[in-house]
Amino acid sequence: MDDNNVKGKDKIFVAPEGMKIIVEGQPDSYMYIILSGRAHMYIGHGTKDEKLVDKFGPGSCFGAYGMLTKRPDIYTVVAMTAMKIIRLQEDDLVDFVKDNPTNILHLTKGLANDMVRMKSEIQELNNELTERKRKAGELVTEPESIVLKDNSGTHRIYNPKNPHFDSKGKMRFLGREK
Repeated sequence: MDDNNVKGKDKIFVAPEGMKIIVEGQPDSYMYIILSGRAHMYIGHGTKDEKLVDKFGPGSCFGAYGMLTKRPDIYTVVAMTAMKIIRLQEDDLVDFVKDNPTNILHLTKGLANDMVRMKSEIQELNNELTERKRKAGELVTEPESIVLKDNSGTHRIYNPKNPHFDSKGKMRFLGREK
């Protein structure tokens, strides 16, 4: 992604090396797209449980979670080199996409990578919880259904490892609870 081709240059900022661009637990209403430089994403940054989650370079984006959900961020992003970044608020997004159609692929890939990373982290957490239960001597069984809660309500879906899972491997919704 080249900043010479980006419309809306007033949204371009420089982050010096070492700057915390996003801080875990803090609200941030921006999404960032890297034009140049590198950043690392951490969970538990600065604690004994610090974990490097991802590395970003030019074309990568981060911060969509906080911007779109209006919730405190779930990770910290630190500039590993001096960076040139585009900083967008939700209201800027439509115009940015309209004015920079060739850059939307980078944006979409960044959001897709976020989903892949979250799926991996959820699986890692499930594996860790199962191992802790085994070590504690607890019976480890698969639930018949999994409950998901979001803004639209509570949804109960079948567990894919349970026999109620259909032959095509699709989760079947049991219905919404109010």
